[in-house]
Amino acid sequence: MPSSALDHATDGVPADPAAAPSASATVDADDAPRTWTPLQRVAFRFVFVYLLLYNLSFPLQSFTFAYTDETWYSKLWEPMVAWVGAHMLRLGTPIVVVPVASADTRFDWVQVLCYLAVSAIAAAVWTAVDRRRAHYAQAHDFIRAWVRYNLAFSMAIYGAAKVIQTQFAEPMLADVIRPLGQFSSPSLLWAFMSASYAYNLFAGLGEVVGGVLLFWRRTTTLGAAILVGVLANVVVINFAYDVPVKLYSTHLLLMTLFLLAPQARRFANFFVLNRPVAPVRLGRFLDGRWRVARAVLKPLVIAFSLGLGFTRAAHDRQTLAEFKRIPLYGIYDVERFARNGRTVPPPLVDRRDWGRVVFSFASSMVVKTVTDSTFGYAMEIDTAAGRMELYKRREPAQRFALRYARPAPGVVRMTGVIAGDTLDVRLKRVDETKLMPWRKPFRWVVDPAAPR
Repeated sequence: MPSSALDHATDGVPADPAAAPSASATVDADDAPRTWTPLQRVAFRFVFVYLLLYNLSFPLQSFTFAYTDETWYSKLWEPMVAWVGAHMLRLGTPIVVVPVASADTRFDWVQVLCYLAVSAIAAAVWTAVDRRRAHYAQAHDFIRAWVRYNLAFSMAIYGAAKVIQTQFAEPMLADVIRPLGQFSSPSLLWAFMSASYAYNLFAGLGEVVGGVLLFWRRTTTLGAAILVGVLANVVVINFAYDVPVKLYSTHLLLMTLFLLAPQARRFANFFVLNRPVAPVRLGRFLDGRWRVARAVLKPLVIAFSLGLGFTRAAHDRQTLAEFKRIPLYGIYDVERFARNGRTVPPPLVDRRDWGRVVFSFASSMVVKTVTDSTFGYAMEIDTAAGRMELYKRREPAQRFALRYARPAPGVVRMTGVIAGDTLDVRLKRVDETKLMPWRKPFRWVVDPAAPR
């Protein structure tokens, strides 16, 4: 029965169990890898090129806080992606690099298609010029190391964002007053995740611990096994809730499976076939002075990856905290609403009548009408003069000037003209924590009759 191609590389590869008298048998670390089959060699060439292309922007991508940190690499592919989209796929509109926090744009999908095509061509050429090589043990060691470190960095960043709870931070105030039926699938997921810090901590530690274990070859299998469970859940969530990082999360999962592939037979023997499993032959990855350099550099790399992840998360947390210090921050009930000199008495029934006003960003104001529809304005505010300018982001030239004052604590009065209507609005701030029942204490004993 032939073994898999990756069973014979020197990095984390088991010896043949049939050759071992028992599970406790030792394996000579200096044994040369055996010959791979032609199919194994062709498959490895394709996988090697694809993983190299997909991860080529690492580690430069780790030195920035921006979502567009891979734009430089995408621009290298832009001519090919644009040509494939126009001439092979015959897409109606040109494909361009879109600098947004998403990895599922048309550019990304076509770029992956280009990766696959280039990898297939490269594997074919490689096969034609290098038919006699018995194995690619060293190349396998190299690409595994590259994938391990890339995954470890990614997991440190995503895990830290959950441990400090910035990826799924508490909902914006505008979301607190939004009816459930107006939530998109991703927004609904974010609201669910943000409701529990304990779950964020659990998920984040799984990513951080699994990622850190990838830094050592001896613990790579354990780290990858942890991450398979974590990332499989992430991938399903992204597809189920239409989160636009499906491609990226799927690649993270596939790279984790790539790290586990050499252990597939051992897992089958141990968990399914009830057979003895021989120790893994790690071999010597670096010798001489390079081993000394690794002993010095590896702790620095690990510290840097964790420091980068938690520094990013702490920076984002500070930014979120600053939102609460903006002028007028809070949710306000409309106590009085006058349009064109006429006070609209309760109950307000006109779809234009304001029911609540939310200030959660320094540059925006959100209005919820009495019919539960919401609309927003971009805002420029001058606290010294007590003035604000409102405008639609798509129509920045059309601006509405309003004056505001605070006649009493928690009270705001706004006057001015919006879209031809002269408004005089009195707002009363509400305690937003009372609108967030998920923030109430955890209960060990649940008595349905007891008030919450």
